[in-house]
Formats: sequence, C-alpha cells, structure tokens
Amino acid sequence: MEPKKELNCMLIDDDPDDHEFFKLALKQVNRNVKLIPLFSGHQALMALNNPEVEKPDYIFIDRNMPVMNGQEFLQKIKSHKIHSNIPVIMLSTSSSAQDIKEALRHGAIDYIVKPSSLHGLTQALTLFFL
Repeated sequence: MEPKKELNCMLIDDDPDDHEFFKLALKQVNRNVKLIPLFSGHQALMALNNPEVEKPDYIFIDRNMPVMNGQEFLQKIKSHKIHSNIPVIMLSTSSSAQDIKEALRHGAIDYIVKPSSLHGLTQALTLFFL
C-alpha cells in the first residue's frame, strides 16, 4: 500500500493565536498535513511566487486583515494563471450572507465562520483533510 501523500496547507492570518488554534485542530485531523503559516496576503503572494516554497494543496485565508484583506488576496490569486487552480477557503468571524456570497463568487471553494471551539474547527477541517 502506498503511503499517503503529504498535503501542504497554507494558512494566511494576521493573528498568531488563530495560527496556534488552527495548528492544534489540524494535528487532530491529519498529521500528514504540512502547515505553511503566513501572516499577510503580501507574504503569501511572495511565497507562492518563490520556487523554493512548496505549493499548497489548500489555502485558508482570513477575510479580515489589514493592508490586503482575504477578499483582495482571493481576487489576485484567482486572476493569476499559475495559482488560480489552488483551492482557497475563506475564514472569517463574519457570518454575513453578503460576505459568504462575495467569497464564493470570487472563487473560494468554501467559507468557514471561525468556530469558537477546537472541536468546531476540527470538524470544519475534517472536510478537507480526511
């Protein structure tokens, strides 16, 4: 039996606490996922264009960040031919139907309202990593 391919997951969020929370949940779901932690959309664009950085199988991005928010990042990546096929999942504290529609319309494959519990985030990540 072939070993499972290690997946690469990029998390773009300006909050270090959210990174720790995500990392804990991810470990509970699948230990074969390598996390690429980034703190801004600009950092992520630089990483995606760096041939030494492994390309992610999924990108999770916070909607509400300074300078370049998640929505702006999503529009940039989906208009870039090389990166447009990478699945992007928007994370946000906002449960606004308008925000969700906008993210999906611009190419996000899913929109997760940030759960307040580790169990809730683990459940949400299970859809992508099991």
